[in-house]
Amino acid sequence: MHKLLLTTAVLLTILITIGSLITVTNVVQIKVSNSDKIIHLLAYFILTFNWLLVFKQHLNVTKKIIFVGLAVIIYGIIIEGLQGLTTYRESDSIDILANSIGVVAALMFFKKYFLKKTS
Repeated sequence: MHKLLLTTAVLLTILITIGSLITVTNVVQIKVSNSDKIIHLLAYFILTFNWLLVFKQHLNVTKKIIFVGLAVIIYGIIIEGLQGLTTYRESDSIDILANSIGVVAALMFFKKYFLKKTS
């Protein structure tokens, strides 16, 4: 099961990286105000949640949550920075905020529903 979780988390990371850095000229775009922010939030929620499942048995609770949360937030900042280096994408601080909200939401969801209560 751990290999499946790890494979899923790695594939999600690769897909988000590719999706964030490719040119989007041939993609049908839906014109909904700030809809891409919802996509960012959901993508980073799913990514964070998957990485938390990978590390669930390997770190203590506090270290795991801090490590995974910071790692995914830093990853999102790096991706946004790389977008700014391209000629066809733009870096957006609001995307970083949406990514980070998705990370925090996943951490809270995971802590509430997937960690054993110790009382």
